[in-house]
Amino acid sequence: MYSGLRPGELRELRWREVRERTLLVDAANTGRRRTVRLLVAPAADWRCGGTRSFASLLFHEGRDVIYVARPLGRGAELALRTYGT
Repeated sequence: MYSGLRPGELRELRWREVRERTLLVDAANTGRRRTVRLLVAPAADWRCGGTRSFASLLFHEGRDVIYVARPLGRGAELALRTYGT
C-alpha cells in the first residue's frame, strides 16, 4: 500500500486508524486529523521515493495540486514547489 505519509506519521499510526482504503492521520505539523487514501504501488517505489514518489504518481495521473497536497498534509504552494518539479 502506498500512502504518502511522512516517516513520523507512519511511526505514530495505530491499527484502529487503518481503514480498508484510507488511513486516519494526526498531522503533527497542523495538529489536525486528515484522511489519506491508500494507493497500491510497487514496493520498490516506496523504498526509492517515499513521499516524493507518491506525489509524483499523483501529478503524473493529472491530479490537481490541491488533490496532491491534501493527503500529504501540505499546502498547495509547498506541494507544488516540493513535489511538482
